[in-house]
Amino acid sequence: MNKALILITTVLSFINISLIGQEEQGDQKAIIHIDLFHVLENDKAAYESGEMNIFKPYHQEKIKDGQMFGWALYKIAYPLGTDINLIKENTSKQNFNYLTLNFRSTSEAENKRSNEQQWKAAHPNLEQAQISKAVESFVKLRKQIGGYDWTPLGVVGSSTVGKYAIFNNSKLNTDVDKYYKSYSSYFKPIIEYSINNNESNLKAHFAGYINNKDGAAILNGFSIDSIDNLLDMNKEDWGKIMFAAHDNLTKEEVMSANKEFQSQLKLKHNILAVLVDSHFGE
Repeated sequence: MNKALILITTVLSFINISLIGQEEQGDQKAIIHIDLFHVLENDKAAYESGEMNIFKPYHQEKIKDGQMFGWALYKIAYPLGTDINLIKENTSKQNFNYLTLNFRSTSEAENKRSNEQQWKAAHPNLEQAQISKAVESFVKLRKQIGGYDWTPLGVVGSSTVGKYAIFNNSKLNTDVDKYYKSYSSYFKPIIEYSINNNESNLKAHFAGYINNKDGAAILNGFSIDSIDNLLDMNKEDWGKIMFAAHDNLTKEEVMSANKEFQSQLKLKHNILAVLVDSHFGE
């Protein structure tokens, strides 16, 4: 698995597929919220069941009300015992083995229901006291290691999520605005071409930034269907995607733009995760 992740990282780093911009950077309509959890080995089956059968229906009600756009649960495959610094630099050394993604709206939804009403709609056959007891029992199965709000720089893809995800955390060597301008004119077409033409098994992608004490960090999430198919691709295959996405540029112009863009990021960490379950609005 170590070799597989290194190969995946090498392939992705060649073209450094990164952020897909919104129409205007700074037009923040959503927050990418990530929660990190540690679950004991004997509790994993019950924890996954609780996420899918207790919390997922609740998230679906929030999606109906426009308060969320999507939710996903991932199990960390590699590195096992990932420490929290893979997501955000700090002094904590606690491990996590699950993460949840919540794409939340920053706008106040009209005519939204209360949390109690949403819980009841999610579990119509249970009384409120039974719902509260089920939630209370469930949260005891997981230890929250951290929760962070990332400001999105872009999300692209459909509601179909791949079986795996690669998350990478990079230090930004420039300011966010300058970075946004550079990739929005160059890397957006690469991602869109790759997804629309079913290249590289890439199903969806998101990116966001968070400000740390030593500068901004960039988090990228790549949703993919097959690790094996991705590993079968080489630099030449990725190069063809780059050039096809920018057929209005010369090869030299494409490589120059790629080199300039890569210089703005310093890759720090990667993790490979397996999708357990998800739900996204249409």
